Amino acid sequence: DPNELRAPDHIGVLLEFLAFLIGNRPRGEVEAFSRDHLDWLPRLLQEAESTESEGILTLLIRTTERLVLAVIS
Repeated sequence: DPNELRAPDHIGVLLEFLAFLIGNRPRGEVEAFSRDHLDWLPRLLQEAESTESEGILTLLIRTTERLVLAVIS
């Protein structure tokens, strides 16, 4: 599986680039980038909720996921 060989994404860099796209590129490119590079956020949120249901990390991940979904919806 080629995805197994890929290095993990860094959320800060991804979100910074997403912000650039939002301000400078067509909506379709923003949506494509989000689908292709931030599709793992729901799984991360599930993992965080299973270990710390209301901790700060879970809150940050949940907020980030909601913001990304708002951008692509």
